[in-house]
This record gives sequence, structure tokens and C-alpha cells, in this order.
Amino acid sequence: MAALAAALGVGACSTVQPSIGQYGIVTGHGAFSNQQVKNIVDPGQQIHVGNGDTIWYVPANVRNYVTAPSGTAADRSNPQQELTAANGNEPGMPVVTWSSVIWELNPSHAVLTKFFPFCLKYGCASLKAQNTSSNESLSHSSTPGWNSMLAETFPRAIDKATRDALASFGPSLWTNQGEWGKFGDEISAHLPAELAKMTGTNTPFFCGPGSTTSHCAPLTVLVNKVAPVDSSVVQAYNQQLSADYAAQAGKARLNAAREVYGPWANYFLGLQDTVAKCGQVRSCAIYVGAPPSPHP
Repeated sequence: MAALAAALGVGACSTVQPSIGQYGIVTGHGAFSNQQVKNIVDPGQQIHVGNGDTIWYVPANVRNYVTAPSGTAADRSNPQQELTAANGNEPGMPVVTWSSVIWELNPSHAVLTKFFPFCLKYGCASLKAQNTSSNESLSHSSTPGWNSMLAETFPRAIDKATRDALASFGPSLWTNQGEWGKFGDEISAHLPAELAKMTGTNTPFFCGPGSTTSHCAPLTVLVNKVAPVDSSVVQAYNQQLSADYAAQAGKARLNAAREVYGPWANYFLGLQDTVAKCGQVRSCAIYVGAPPSPHP
């Protein structure tokens, strides 16, 4: 009878199914199986697991890691300040970069098998398939173990990749938004090597959107803002910008006045400004003489 019960125990199984946004990782466990990864189940697929097996669930959909100022929805708000390249006699500028990294787990079953021991360090896998919206109340809509894995891996890799990418851009990068797409691509190019350092392996656990079992696409990096660390730089820039706009507006106003007043445009504009200023005080007397002789 004992032998029969053992045989029935070995033969017993159940049907499990990851959600359409999860991989299932089947491991042996207990008295009837070795503790090793036995199978990878693709999203939404069914599988029969034995009595001695455990199935773990990890995200299979596209994810993001957002670096943004405090007070906005983000994974972190404290990026490292890094230095741009110099430009002639102009030194490099310390800046912070706000970015979004778009990625997914490598869909290769061989890679997911290697990823799982790394995942276990943080308890990043769930023992429940996502069949409800209960994760909506979780921080970043992910389990604490998953968030811990990201928090220990992505920030350092992103900061170092950003540092390396900045070597290709000068101090004016923060005002040149047309370069931010290229800057994001440069960060993406440096990310795999930095992630490899953080995971301890050259096996790419993290890929970009659209990856397949045979192709790990580059991670997508969107640069949302580059800001100088020194706020006085921003203030000086804004003051100069205001002065430039004022000069442009003044020039346009003078050109328009010349169409009306001809060579006396300066005189009548000055008179208009005087009247406008006069209206800002309690009392004002204005004495107007003949306009001066126009300059040739």
C-alpha cells in the first residue's frame, strides 16, 4: 500500500497556466523531484506539473524604469550627476538626466533558465498567476521582490551608461533637445555592459521591446530632460533668453512704427512709452515739443 501511495504521489499532477503577461518557470521541489528548472511556460500556455513541482511566475510584458523628479510617478528620483564633454575652452557641465528605460525579460527559454537563480536572490517571482487586478495596489504595480531586484540593478547601470554616453556631448546638451534622441541611443548602447556588471553575467537578462527567443533587441532609452546641477546656470540662461526675446520684440515694434511714423518712429515710440509710464503714477504732466529733425 505504501508503494502504491508513493506511485500515485509521483503520478499526481495539476494543470496550471500563466497569465498572458507572465512566464511560468517550473522547478522540481520536494521528495519526488530534484530542485532545478524543468520547464519554461510561455504566456497564456497550459502545462501539467507533477506533485513534486513548483511553478513560479515572472512578468513577460514590456516594462519600464523611470527616473523623474520627486513628486512624479517614477521608480527613482535621485540620479547621479554626471559630466558632459568639454567644448574647446568651455569645461564640461555637471548635469542630471531624467529618462525612461523601456525593456522586457529576454524571452529565450535558455536565458530565463539562467535568470531564475538571479531572480531568487530577491524573491522576484510570484507563486500566483496574475488572474486579477490585485497588483494595482502594489508599489509600481509589482511585487516587493521584483521592485527590489530592479532597485539594486537598474539605477547603477543607468547612471554609469549615462556617464559614458555624455562623453559624446558638450555642455550645451541641456538646451539642445534635438540631440536627446541620439543621447538616449548612446545610453542604450552602453547599458548592456553595465547591466552585465550588475547581474554578474554576460547573459542578457533584459532586452528591448520586440525581442524574440533568438534576438535580444536593444533597450529603448527616452531622455525626458537634461538639467544643469547648478541652478544659477538655468537662471542666467533664462535671463539671456528673455533679453534676446525683448530685443527681437523691440526690433519688430520699431519696424512696425516706421511704417506709420516714417523717420520719426523713434520719437513717437518714446512718446508712447512715456504716456504708458505716466499712467502708472498718481499725477503726471507731459509737455510735447516738435519732433526732432530726422536722421538721414
